[in-house]
Amino acid sequence: MSENSKYHQLPRRRQGKFLKLVDDTSFWRLVLFGLITYVGVVMMVSSIEIVGLKCCEAQWIQRSDGKAVGVLDTIYFNFVTILTVGYGDISPNGFGKALSILEALVGVGLFAGAVSLLTVKALRPSANTIVFSRYAYYCLEEQRFMVIFLNASVSRLENCSISSYFKLGRDWTVSPAIAPPFLTTAVQTFFIDKHSVEEIDRKLVDGDCLRVCVSGNLKGSEVAASVQYKPNEILVLENRDFIASYEPFWRPDFEDPEFERMFHYRPEGVETLADKFPESRRS
Repeated sequence: MSENSKYHQLPRRRQGKFLKLVDDTSFWRLVLFGLITYVGVVMMVSSIEIVGLKCCEAQWIQRSDGKAVGVLDTIYFNFVTILTVGYGDISPNGFGKALSILEALVGVGLFAGAVSLLTVKALRPSANTIVFSRYAYYCLEEQRFMVIFLNASVSRLENCSISSYFKLGRDWTVSPAIAPPFLTTAVQTFFIDKHSVEEIDRKLVDGDCLRVCVSGNLKGSEVAASVQYKPNEILVLENRDFIASYEPFWRPDFEDPEFERMFHYRPEGVETLADKFPESRRS
């Protein structure tokens, strides 16, 4: 392989910042930004034409009826120009023709960019389509980890994948991905990695963590979300029976405070993995 291959060249900066900015900005803020950009260009060109008229007595735009062109006429003309409408009641003259060509090109570019960006934003799944509980769980009876997550869209996710690994004793243990055919809009309580109590007690150290990724297809768009839980964010339960049988999980009501409390379930007095298996005990 060539030494100049692009696959060996480190970029100068992190990639994907623009897509992250689009994800983090609401649809209506993008619309507002587009409108402000349009108005800004119009006001800038109008100011140039008004200054040219006042200072240089240059008549760069003219009315078809021969009357004097005012400030509002100038702003109106530039809005018509940037939107490439052109009613013919006001037309450019002299240097104004060059300004109008430039303004029309900017207007076409802004319109194409705005439509593309808003289309991507409208069709791209929301960043919080898949939502995880603040806590993961280790169930003593099953000796397995459990995660709680929710598909927050109105449609089910299809062709899904749930992958995870538990860093135990600073050793990465990767489990085969779980591939359910679809995930409904109910809250999911999924068992993932299996590790015995004895193994965790013997190996758990600071810096260990559980990492989980859920992905799937939502109406033709790929959606994925991932989360990392430290040992002090993993709660130790006897089993998952109580939380898995919580009926409101089947038909989530996002406005119900009790539902939110159960989604981030933390019983009073419960131990975390870090509390139950402290590293100091093995020192």
